[in-house]
Amino acid sequence: MKSLHYLFLPGVVFLSLLAGCRYYQATGYTYEQIQVQSDDTLLQCIIAPYREGLQAEMEKVIGQAAQDWKKGKPESAIGNLITDIMLEAGDTLFQHKPDFAVYNYGGIRIDAIYKGEVTKGKIFELLPFDNTMVMVTLDGYSTARLLNKLAAAGGWPQSGLQLTISNEAAVDVLVQGQPFDTSAVYHVVMNDYMARGGDGLEMLTDASLEDAGITVRDIVIRGIENRSAGGEALSIETDNRTISE
Repeated sequence: MKSLHYLFLPGVVFLSLLAGCRYYQATGYTYEQIQVQSDDTLLQCIIAPYREGLQAEMEKVIGQAAQDWKKGKPESAIGNLITDIMLEAGDTLFQHKPDFAVYNYGGIRIDAIYKGEVTKGKIFELLPFDNTMVMVTLDGYSTARLLNKLAAAGGWPQSGLQLTISNEAAVDVLVQGQPFDTSAVYHVVMNDYMARGGDGLEMLTDASLEDAGITVRDIVIRGIENRSAGGEALSIETDNRTISE
């Protein structure tokens, strides 16, 4: 009778037979770097089908960039793309229609996606964290604090707003084309890290929160795929939604 050996790695359980490599169908993937010894033949045998399947998945082309999509402040093509997709997705994922979307600048982890094929793996590089998309409901005071945090940082990616940064404060703010109202309630989509106070956003920790249960990364991948369904390369431009004086 052949003895069974189990190898446990984060997010995956591998079952092997010592008599030789048996290949199993991978039903899902987690994204984590694990260091293994290259001369461990049994381990390499076990990992091979998963590594090959993951590589094929990451190399899948989801769209074409018509030009370089760069990261920058106060506004950038790549930031506009991410938040435009988030705002659009929020229409169907939450009970309330979102007023605007915002994403922390430090959560975007590469400086550019260059002209040409856009792969799923490139979006994993862009947004490597498993942060889910959430909606927070804010009063006018808390919204103003959020916008001033965005301005003091030199401009974070956002969609649904027009604003000017002056002396590290947000001025001349329009929300969906309407002047900002300190007495209004605003529904804002962002990632869960931000909503729980990360990146200096402590003013959000007491806000009402609705979690879509889907990572921002997956939402962006789907958004690029949907925009690319016609086969045309995507042209993403800046449009002066955030101006710095």
